[in-house]
Amino acid sequence: MLSQDRAFRLLIIMLSIIAALYLLEKLWFLLSWLKDVLVILAFAWMITFILEPAVNGLASISWRLKGSRFSFVFRIPRTAAVVIIYLVLIGLVIAGGTLLLPSTIQQSIQLASKLPDYLSRAPELAASLQDFLSRFNIGLDLYSLARSPELTRWAQNAGTLLIRWVVDAAGSLATFVAQAFIVFILSFYLMLEQERVSRLIRELIPQSFHDELSFLADALQRTFGAYVRGEGIVALLYGLGVILAMEIAGLNFALPVGLFCGVITLVPYLGDPIAMFLPALLALLQRPEATLWLFISLSLYQQILVRILLPKIISEATGMPAILVILSILIGVKAMGFLGFIFAIPAAGMLYAIGFYLLKKYKR
Repeated sequence: MLSQDRAFRLLIIMLSIIAALYLLEKLWFLLSWLKDVLVILAFAWMITFILEPAVNGLASISWRLKGSRFSFVFRIPRTAAVVIIYLVLIGLVIAGGTLLLPSTIQQSIQLASKLPDYLSRAPELAASLQDFLSRFNIGLDLYSLARSPELTRWAQNAGTLLIRWVVDAAGSLATFVAQAFIVFILSFYLMLEQERVSRLIRELIPQSFHDELSFLADALQRTFGAYVRGEGIVALLYGLGVILAMEIAGLNFALPVGLFCGVITLVPYLGDPIAMFLPALLALLQRPEATLWLFISLSLYQQILVRILLPKIISEATGMPAILVILSILIGVKAMGFLGFIFAIPAAGMLYAIGFYLLKKYKR
């Protein structure tokens, strides 16, 4: 009898595992089918995290109006604060696009037309660099590498390919604007309906779990919001720094290179070295005497932003020590690649906050 009960339980467990695997397969298929929609929703959610402190700050401002027979306090409603912040964002996007987009496209096309000429000078520059390295007993055959048929063939086609890419990017601008508009509208309604959705979730969850729900929501807002805002601040500051440094050095194409470097810093591992070497490479091709100081200054500036400012922003928001922030990024990227780079900090911050919450609750 005991063996029959054990066999029956084993059968139930096996059937449950099979059913769970089947449901996971169907769920994965559904998520793959909805991938584009989920990406748009994720970007909209990220915008709400970025803008929520500004909305809350504007909604918390109050003005006291006094008269001879009356006195009352005026405060901007949250709905009005959301509308004001999003109108300001629209104005900034329109102004930035109007001022920067034409110049960026024009300079990108000019850079594409100059690229074959720059690459044709690669053997000469490689020989100079090889002579410099030989003084330190570093034996690298850079001249043969620069004279390779593959590099020569790529140099002949690089300018045409880059011009084609810029034209295609400009042609797909309408599609990008349409998708950005959808993301913007979704973000607006997510921000607008946030309190209503929170009340609905609270009504569905038992009263005894409301404290835990509030804690988790606050921890998620602090960790993920701080990380997204920190990455955005670092990308913006580094892009502006590249533009300023290249202008001071008297280099051409500062605008497209600075914008590209600011965006590419968001890519883990590969982004930072590319953003660090690209301005120096252009300086080597245009003004070799400015290469060294440009490379050193941008390298130090990047390390200050990535290694000091970003961990400081995130650690102050999450309460995590800066060393744990850096370790969580490294572990997340190693485990999940780009997704780990995005979600490692929020996950680590949530675990850190939950651990302290449970520890305090246990001590009581």
